[in-house]
Amino acid sequence: MTIATICNDCQRITDHATRGYCPTCAPHHERRRNQAPTKQAHRTKTHSHVRRIVWQRDPHKCAYCEALLTADNWTLDYVVPLINGGRMHSDNAVIACRPCNSSKGAT
Repeated sequence: MTIATICNDCQRITDHATRGYCPTCAPHHERRRNQAPTKQAHRTKTHSHVRRIVWQRDPHKCAYCEALLTADNWTLDYVVPLINGGRMHSDNAVIACRPCNSSKGAT
């Protein structure tokens, strides 16, 4: 006797269930589940690299209010926010003071 289950991904009824997925969807989810969680570590490394480039490239002034900044009191602002598809690249980044960077939102 086989028990019919519904795939969590495609909602197809199947008599084979691998962790809640049909045979078509299971390999994709198994690969994703086994991926090493290195994306965040890579992002941190890349972010610090971009910070270093932008600090060396730009005059040490806020891009918005032109306040003079020191190495301790500045933030990196992505002109096109990462959440909106902006690239984590120095061409998309500027120096900003904390109040200016905090006051704008990802729109």
